[in-house]
Amino acid sequence: MKKINPSKFFGLLLLFIGLTISGCDALESDDLEEDDTTSFRESEEVEDDEESESESRSTASENDLLIEKLNAYVDCTNNHSGNVLNNFDHYLSWVDPELGPSADQTIYGLFELYYDSSDCIEAIEAANEIDVENQVNEVAEAYADALETVVPLIEEAYTYYDRENYLDDDMAQGRIMHGPLMEAFMAMEENHYALLEAMDPLEKRVDDYLLEEYKKSGDIFSYNLQKVMMGAEDLIDLGNVSTYGEVDLEAFTTALDAYEANLNELRDYAGENQEELEAEYFSFDSMDSALEDYLIAATQLMRRVRDNTPYSSSELSLGGDNSNLVDGSPAKLVEEYNNVISRYSLL
Repeated sequence: MKKINPSKFFGLLLLFIGLTISGCDALESDDLEEDDTTSFRESEEVEDDEESESESRSTASENDLLIEKLNAYVDCTNNHSGNVLNNFDHYLSWVDPELGPSADQTIYGLFELYYDSSDCIEAIEAANEIDVENQVNEVAEAYADALETVVPLIEEAYTYYDRENYLDDDMAQGRIMHGPLMEAFMAMEENHYALLEAMDPLEKRVDDYLLEEYKKSGDIFSYNLQKVMMGAEDLIDLGNVSTYGEVDLEAFTTALDAYEANLNELRDYAGENQEELEAEYFSFDSMDSALEDYLIAATQLMRRVRDNTPYSSSELSLGGDNSNLVDGSPAKLVEEYNNVISRYSLL
């Protein structure tokens, strides 16, 4: 099973930018008579300025709508995908996917679902009504369909195992549920990654847009934080692999150096404006701690790749590449990235 490559949260970055049209003083009729050519040229310049400002407003509006649309998808993939796919991982940890469950084995059941899938399904329906970048609609709809299919099957299986009903029917119902449950799990995984892939270029477009808007507005803290978060995503894109040997060392090291430099810049600004930031972002210390832990995890992974350090026997017993308990593993990087995202959502 692949690790979930979590998407970013966009809710905190939502911008509704009101750009003001620059007016121009009316020309006096005497001026027109004195130099019609000059007035006409000035009129053309005004029209060009207004057209440029109109295009700017249109771009901002489209990006704001795109952010709103992506927010719905991101909430679903961050919450519901993890809920379902963690269950899939857990189920496969004790069930043979080909043979299904047996009454003669140790039985660990399933996890209880803790999100209401109808919230996600309704949010996707609403998001698909937003008339921007509609090529992603079909992918999002397929994701919603997969979620709607798998949830009742998980709930049914959870109840069956939680009540230990397999003790009464020699696992007969467990074997009946296994085929449809596996099919629904695999469809959910496939559609999760398809939606992430469809969102990726749109998220990068929004990242660039927000960075530029923060720069224009003079919001130094948000500008620096946005650079750090974009750098964090660059690292997870390069480091979220099956085995550490798959990491592109040169690209990862370059991304790591950039992330560390941007984090230092953010901290310098935060240190110089501590009282102001504490008043507005009461949880920044927690965020800063998560960003530091992520830096350490990325550095440890880089060193393992650079030095080609194999996992020790104890690290292998924990799961090696797939264990978030092993320093310098891809799974540890994913774990710390998830923590960054969680802390970021609380700012």
